[in-house]
Amino acid sequence: MKHIFIINPAAGQGKELETLRQEILRETRLRLIEAVIHRTNARGDAERTAARYAAELKGEEARFYACGGDGTLNEVINGAAGYQNISVGMIPIGTGNDTIRNFSPPEKAFRSVAAQLTGTPRQIDLLRCRGRIDGINVDRFCVNMINNGFDCNVVARAAQLKERPFLAGSAAYMLAVFEKFVRREGIRLTVYGDGEKIIDGSMLLCAVCNGSYCGGGIKSAPQASLVDGMLDLNIINYVSRRQFLRFFPDFARGKHLERKDIGDLLITKKCRRVRLVPKDSESFLTCVDGEIADTSGLEVEICPGALRLIIPEHRG
Repeated sequence: MKHIFIINPAAGQGKELETLRQEILRETRLRLIEAVIHRTNARGDAERTAARYAAELKGEEARFYACGGDGTLNEVINGAAGYQNISVGMIPIGTGNDTIRNFSPPEKAFRSVAAQLTGTPRQIDLLRCRGRIDGINVDRFCVNMINNGFDCNVVARAAQLKERPFLAGSAAYMLAVFEKFVRREGIRLTVYGDGEKIIDGSMLLCAVCNGSYCGGGIKSAPQASLVDGMLDLNIINYVSRRQFLRFFPDFARGKHLERKDIGDLLITKKCRRVRLVPKDSESFLTCVDGEIADTSGLEVEICPGALRLIIPEHRG
């Protein structure tokens, strides 16, 4: 069985690149494993590489390891989509790494090449997105979350802040939250869930969730599960700044659903299909697995058990 490591050298500002390469060589040689290491050279290269290897394997069992952040994992799963002989692992050397937070093994287990090589594939759900993104008609998969409105604006700003020294991951995200909080930037959409109109107009944010986490550890959808065969629609209506300050700490920890004063601030719904249509404009910004894009509308459906994700061995 082939083991193919697809490494994004820009992830985490490249700090772990050589350490990871040496670890891969050591652990695969120790186990007499046939391994390939590919460094990506541009956005989209991880997807193209995964697709090329998947086609060349001609049904042979293989493991692809996405070495980077959530964006790298997104590319690899789209390149490997439709190939039942391929399992996908994630070695987190990015700054967000929200997908792996949905599982019980800690981040250090996912980061261990040895634990990945002995890990067990587990069937998880994927989100399938159709629409026009950045001027192109797309039909692709998302593993964790699609954010729109405030969440998306925060992710876009956090990406800018991460370019600054000493700001990465959740620190950049939290600073972006409070910058955007001052402006209360939201979005205007018509949102349909399983054919029913859920909301029509202004809202602070609208997230279509497969996993629970965004922004480097913000547990915005604690009710979501990657194995329940459903997607979770989370909508937060506009709130005052005072309400936001009271609400956000519990939102970040995934405790907001327990609040007695949540009232009409939050709409949650489990669905199989969601449609997002912009109001008063031709397009809106969306964030798919941490990557920002412009879209004129999206249709999202759940694909139960569509991915074999490697869960690393963890011995405590």
